[in-house]
Amino acid sequence: MIRDRAIKLAFDQQAGIFLHADEVFANTRDAFALREQYSRRKLLCYECDEPLFIATSKFDRLFFRHGPNAGNCILKDQEFSGFELELYNNTLQAKESQRHHDLKNKIAELLKITDGVEKDSVFADTQYLFHGKEKRRPDVYCKYKGKEMVFEIQLSALSLRYILDRRDFYRKKGIYLVWILDAFDVNGQTHTERDIKYLSSYQNFFKLDEKSIEMRLVCTYKSPHLNEKNQIITPWNKRSVTLDQLQFCPEELQLYYLNYSEKLKEAEDKLEAIETETIRKAQEKQEQEYHQRSQRTVIDLMNKMAAYFKGKYNFYKFSSFIDPLSEKELVLFNQKLNFNRIYKGQTQLNHYLNVATKDDHSFISFLLKERRIEMDVNKNDLNGKSTLQQLLTNPFLYTCRNMLLPSLFKRGYLLTQNDIDFYQQMSHPLQHDIEADIVLLKAYNSLSDKKLADLIFRNSRLIEIIESFRQKKIIGTRLPGWLAVAMNLVTSHKRYWKYIEEALRYYELLDVIIAQDKKGNFQKKIAEYQLNMPVQQEDVGEMLRDLFPEVYL
Repeated sequence: MIRDRAIKLAFDQQAGIFLHADEVFANTRDAFALREQYSRRKLLCYECDEPLFIATSKFDRLFFRHGPNAGNCILKDQEFSGFELELYNNTLQAKESQRHHDLKNKIAELLKITDGVEKDSVFADTQYLFHGKEKRRPDVYCKYKGKEMVFEIQLSALSLRYILDRRDFYRKKGIYLVWILDAFDVNGQTHTERDIKYLSSYQNFFKLDEKSIEMRLVCTYKSPHLNEKNQIITPWNKRSVTLDQLQFCPEELQLYYLNYSEKLKEAEDKLEAIETETIRKAQEKQEQEYHQRSQRTVIDLMNKMAAYFKGKYNFYKFSSFIDPLSEKELVLFNQKLNFNRIYKGQTQLNHYLNVATKDDHSFISFLLKERRIEMDVNKNDLNGKSTLQQLLTNPFLYTCRNMLLPSLFKRGYLLTQNDIDFYQQMSHPLQHDIEADIVLLKAYNSLSDKKLADLIFRNSRLIEIIESFRQKKIIGTRLPGWLAVAMNLVTSHKRYWKYIEEALRYYELLDVIIAQDKKGNFQKKIAEYQLNMPVQQEDVGEMLRDLFPEVYL
C-alpha cells in the first residue's frame, strides 16, 4: 500500500510561491525533471519553516522530506493516519486562502487600536514562538494587559491532533488560545465541531465581528437557566463582546464571556432549592393532615376512655386500643391526658385514686400498669400527700392494695420514711399485722429489678419469714417461738424448704431451733421431709437473690 505524502505544501522562497506535492509530482517523468530543477532552489516546510528536499521512494514516487538536521515538526510524525494527514494539509492550505489572509490581518489591525494591547507585540503569521525544540507560528499574536494571546483561525475541518497540538503547545508557554471559528455551527455534528465543543469547558465560541470598527468577537455561548416549568435548559445565545468584557481562566488558559459550569451550578442550586421547598411544603401539608388525623384519633380514644370510666366498664383489655397509636400520637395522647399537672391541689393520678369506687379497680390497675401513659408516681399533692398514701387512704383500694402495689413500684415509686410513718399511724382492722405490711413495702422498694415485684405479692409469707430470720424477730405470725415457726414451715412450705433452711443456717437460727427441740419432733419432721422431698420451687430464686443477696448469692 502506497502511503500518502505527509508534506503536501512547500514554499519556493526564490519564486515566492507554494508548491503542492500532488500537483507538481503528478507526472513521474516531469516530476524527476522538476526534482533536478528544484534541487538548486530553497524549499521550506510551511509548518516549521525548515528546509525541504525532494526525495524518491522505491516505487519512484517523489515527495517532500525534511533534512536530516531539521528540528521538531508535527509533519514528521509517522503515526499520522491518512485521514489526519489530509485534514492537516487542508488546514495548511486553507491558511493561504484569501479569506484566511483577510481575517488574520483584520484581527491584527483591530488589536493594534485596542486599549490594553501592546501595539508592538502584535504580529500576524510572521514569527515563530519557541518552547524548547518545538515551535509554532500562530495566525495572530499579541500581549493584552500583561497576558499573551494567540488567535488561530479555523476555516476548514481540523483533526483532533491538530487542535490538541496547538492547545498543548500554547499551554506549555502560558499563552491564552482563542479559536476564531469562521465556519462553526454549535449545533453541527462534524468531528471538528464536536471536538472543539467538548474541549471547551466554558462552552464559549468566537468569531470575528466583521461589522464592528473595533476589536469585537461574536461569542456564542450556552446560558443555563430555569424555564417556567422549572426545568434546566441550556439554549445558545450570541453576543458581540470586546476583550475587556471577557474573563481569563489561568488554569485552562481559556477566555470566556459566560461561565457555563458556574451558571449551570447556579441553575441546579436554584432548582434544588425549589424542589427542597416543594418537598418541604408537601411534607408540611402532610404533617398538618397527619396532625389533624392524630388529633381525631386521640380525641376518639380519650372519649372512649371517659365512656369506659363513666360506665364503670372493665379496663382489662383497654390497652389494645392504645396499641395502634404511632409515636407522635402517643406524645399527643399524653399531652392531652397531662397526668403530671396539679388539679385542685392534687396530681391527676391522686385525683383518680381519691374518687375511685369499688367498681374502679380495673381502671386504677390499668393506669398503673399501662406504661405508655406517662406520669410521675413520685409527685406529691400540694399538701405533701404521696401516691402510696392516697392509694392506702381510699378504703375501696385498700382492700385490694396487694394487687395494685406491684404495678406502682414497677413504675419506679420510691418508698419514703414519711410513707412508713403514715401507714403506721393509719387506722387498721383489729389483729392486723402492720409490721408485716411494712416488710413487704420495703421489699418492693429495695428490689433492683422491679419486674420481680409480682413475685413479692405471690410469696409474701416467704419474704416475711426470711426477713424474720434476718431481724431475729418473728413477723407475720403469732406462733410462740422459733421452734413452732420451724415446725409450721417444714409442713406448710415444703416446696420452699431449701431456701428456708439456707436462711436459717446463714442467720444462725437452725442450731437455736434444734436446741429448743427437746422431744426431737422437729428433727423427725426433717427426716420425714427428706424421705419424701418434693420438687423445690425455683421461680422465687431470682427474687430472693435480689432481696437477700447475703444469703443466696
